[in-house]
Amino acid sequence: MKDKLKKEKPSILILQETKISVQQLEQIIEKNRLQYQVTGQDAIGSAGGTVVLWNPNEIIMDNWSSMSGTLTGLGRIVGTKQQVVISGVYGPPSPGRKE
Repeated sequence: MKDKLKKEKPSILILQETKISVQQLEQIIEKNRLQYQVTGQDAIGSAGGTVVLWNPNEIIMDNWSSMSGTLTGLGRIVGTKQQVVISGVYGPPSPGRKE
């Protein structure tokens, strides 16, 4: 992941099934001097985990809302008044739990 971030430099990246905590991911980003901010939901044990990474030089995120399986943020593109909404949605793979 860190090589992909360094090479492709996406403005936004949403990851699912991270299998780590948000804090662990923040440490990886800091250690590798990547220019990203992070918000998300921690994995439980070695299952789950959803995070959104964004480049603060390109996007300023003003507000986040988090519910089970969803992350939604409102922000704006740097240097403009154009607003953006970022949403990451993760549903359980078992048919009985998808409601």
